[in-house]
Amino acid sequence: MSIWGGTVTGTLWYAAPYVRQSRKTANKSEASPEDQRIKTRACIENMPDTVLVGAGLYEDIGVSGYDPNAERKGFGRLMDDCRAGRINMIVVHYASRFSRQDTNLVLRQMLELFSLGVRIISVNEGEFKSDNLMDLMKIIMAAEANHNESKNKSIAVRGVFEAQRAAGGWVGGHAPYGFTAVQETVGKIVIQKLTPATEVPSEGPQISERDVVRLMWATIKAGKDKVVPRGKRNPASLAGVMSMLNDTERIPCRGAARGNAEARWSISTISRCLRDPRHAGYMAERVGRHGHVYRILRDEAGNPLVADYEATIPPDEWWDLQAWLETRGPGKGLYRHDSLLSALHNIHDEPILRCCDKCAKPMSSQNPSGTSTAVGTNYRCNFRDVGHKGTNTMSQKALDPYVALQIFHRIGASEMDADTADMLLAATKRFARTVEPAGDIRERRQMVTDRADAARALKEAKADYEGAMKAGAGPAVRSVILGAMTTAETRLAALDKSLAALDEADRPELPIAAWLHEDNEGNPIGEKSWWGKASLPERREFIAFFVEKISVGKLPEGVKPNRWHPYDPAIRVEITFVSEARDAERRKKALELAMAA
Repeated sequence: MSIWGGTVTGTLWYAAPYVRQSRKTANKSEASPEDQRIKTRACIENMPDTVLVGAGLYEDIGVSGYDPNAERKGFGRLMDDCRAGRINMIVVHYASRFSRQDTNLVLRQMLELFSLGVRIISVNEGEFKSDNLMDLMKIIMAAEANHNESKNKSIAVRGVFEAQRAAGGWVGGHAPYGFTAVQETVGKIVIQKLTPATEVPSEGPQISERDVVRLMWATIKAGKDKVVPRGKRNPASLAGVMSMLNDTERIPCRGAARGNAEARWSISTISRCLRDPRHAGYMAERVGRHGHVYRILRDEAGNPLVADYEATIPPDEWWDLQAWLETRGPGKGLYRHDSLLSALHNIHDEPILRCCDKCAKPMSSQNPSGTSTAVGTNYRCNFRDVGHKGTNTMSQKALDPYVALQIFHRIGASEMDADTADMLLAATKRFARTVEPAGDIRERRQMVTDRADAARALKEAKADYEGAMKAGAGPAVRSVILGAMTTAETRLAALDKSLAALDEADRPELPIAAWLHEDNEGNPIGEKSWWGKASLPERREFIAFFVEKISVGKLPEGVKPNRWHPYDPAIRVEITFVSEARDAERRKKALELAMAA
């Protein structure tokens, strides 16, 4: 059905003006949309036996005619109405308004329109007639010229951006929060260079953006390891920082500072800001237009490129901040120091205690520290009717000792099978992380980040090589790309070797003998055992060495336990122990995902 409701009848020409401009404001190379509208409609109105139809319906403003991925809804609507017989004349300002894409595509579009009996008229170039071969050639030649012009502009712009980026310039539009862009000349190239924003605003709180970033980190640093009672917000959490900026200090975010009265700080904005490596003095770029992932730029040897300004956050502290940020996010929970298993995460930063496999949501502690004697202290899934009927709860008094005993039974077995050996190897690596020097921890984090960068660089180089081969690139171009591939492969192998060496260096032995020290009743979790004397944080750490996941299902129907007739937790609890083989497979998949990112 036509949008404007008309149909071609009799000998009248039903003419539709098509208007396109790649930018929403006019520039030196293109007539403004309004100018195109006026001239195309005037052309139609001055033609005999011609009716203006669909005025304003067939427009693509701010849409590129060169980008093959651009969605031109107005042009698509125009073609559909031509195919439906509602339009038999199209009027444009210039033929280039149709498209700046590849000549073959333009030719197919023109031949289709001619086959439908549609006249094509350019205000400035005249009519292109379907029965005139020269008119068709004129369209094709104009399309070829327009396509090449846009292609050359695109290459030139990319070339300028690459030159500016290579010279350390900022080419991303508005400077990120905490920075300002200053103009600088490097050789013959004028670049915009990022530098920390130290200017204090004339109105509002007298604090620079750089100092706001420092305030965020200082707030987190001061309280991130403190115990906060249940029911109270941790001021050092991301939500606490957001509240401090919005409500306590009333520091405007970038949008509010520029006049948007409704703009406020959000957790997402704060997280993105604190993850930016440029605050630590590294040269970096954002991966994609959205999200919180950044890539630290490096030299050919793989060393990070360091900016020539003083870091807003010292690099060592920034890496500590990144480790803390990895523990934040939906489903990760906040440990309130009141239960053994709630908000406990494995080495892959996944919650260990979860509801049944059909639900798989994290379980949290309910009514801690005896706040409700009527219900008791439980672990609870907070999602009703998600993979299970109603709620799903389990007593901490039943689950905690069961999990601990399962671990002690495995590590204290007189005969070790292959699965137990695999578990102990994985547990040893986890234990080593807890006694690893702070410098090695930061080095490992940086190497993991570097490895992801190297994997992406290798993937991009391989894609460039395939593209060069398809395009028939010469030996010089192929040589440069192969050099980039070799550099990325060498860097990736070196990082793998360094990470393996870090894993093997001075790996401590698990203190199994100390853990298995039993009291005089032979109970590994009795009051006089290591477990009985260990603090809650020590017990949680012990669990995380050996357990990857605990899945708690609902009680089977008909089972109604009480204090006189308890049930075996095994009927509803499934424990997945750690595995070095499974860890290796996850590392392999993570590398594949990094290369595909």
